[in-house]
Amino acid sequence: VPKLNVTGSNFYQWNLSIKVYGTIYDATKVLDGTQTIPELPMYIGLIPEPTLLDISSIDPTNIEHVNALAKGKDFDNNCRSINTNIKKAAEKQVECIKYWKKLDRVL
Repeated sequence: VPKLNVTGSNFYQWNLSIKVYGTIYDATKVLDGTQTIPELPMYIGLIPEPTLLDISSIDPTNIEHVNALAKGKDFDNNCRSINTNIKKAAEKQVECIKYWKKLDRVL
């Protein structure tokens, strides 16, 4: 990319070079301002990890106790699944920010 003269006499060549350079790095949206820096990742909605259950009073032969344990396990698994999805979305957002910053540095 040629250096822009103080007088601006080579602005056309400089501008064209910047556009070609941006196209090479797939950064045209960053150049024209349509792609702004992505928002910071959100961790809203994370569910606290389940606490350990005291099983000293649970009778493994009692059907109600066994069903309650199974429901508790399903609930814990659902909570972990929700947390995993939220964390993956946040990681993806972090990657988008890194990619944008990389393009911004290149230009």
